[in-house]
Amino acid sequence: MTKVNLASPSPREVELPYVEFAYNVEVQYYLPQPENNPERTFTDILSARRTKRTFNPVSQQRLISLLWLSAKASIVNTPSEPRWQHRPTPSAGGKHPVDLLIFPNGPTEKAGYVYDSVSHVLSLLKITDGKSLEQFFSAVDQVVAIERATIIWLIAQFDRTLSKYENGESLVWRDAGALLSTVSLVAEYLNLNCCALGITGEPFISRILDSQDKVIGVGGLLLGEP
Repeated sequence: MTKVNLASPSPREVELPYVEFAYNVEVQYYLPQPENNPERTFTDILSARRTKRTFNPVSQQRLISLLWLSAKASIVNTPSEPRWQHRPTPSAGGKHPVDLLIFPNGPTEKAGYVYDSVSHVLSLLKITDGKSLEQFFSAVDQVVAIERATIIWLIAQFDRTLSKYENGESLVWRDAGALLSTVSLVAEYLNLNCCALGITGEPFISRILDSQDKVIGVGGLLLGEP
């Protein structure tokens, strides 16, 4: 077997500047703060979590709750740390390089949204590469049947982390794993079926976003009502 050895990361003495990738957005939808979440203990959630592969459409209320509880930023920036954030999931240097790309109705609607963790906003993307979008849906469906699931995909801007760390690639992948775990646990808390997928979504995600590899797919999951 071939194993890729990623170098051990270390903080840079001086943080490097970088250009944030701007998503091609058509319209923004400001979301309300969720209410009336279920009462369940954390130990109950840990013991009950299972991978489930049958999916019915997710209600808007539960999707909003999942995004808020798993990814909403509560503290943004400090004088000494530009673009530092605190979110429910840990991230190296508070950089949070992973955003969430959501297809609420999968291949049916063919509409993708990026979640803005700071403003609690879903931004509808302008997708011009329909062929890559179809190929992405096909790649996901070959792993687990999409049925009527919502697709949530993790997309990473590596430069956010690499600006602060030398050899920081492994940190981005670890951040992605931490976020995937958090979303899975929040899904269980909300009584949603959830199945994490092993594929990265590349090369299709970067083509869908027209990111020139500035943003790439790093895994994802299917989400649905029981």
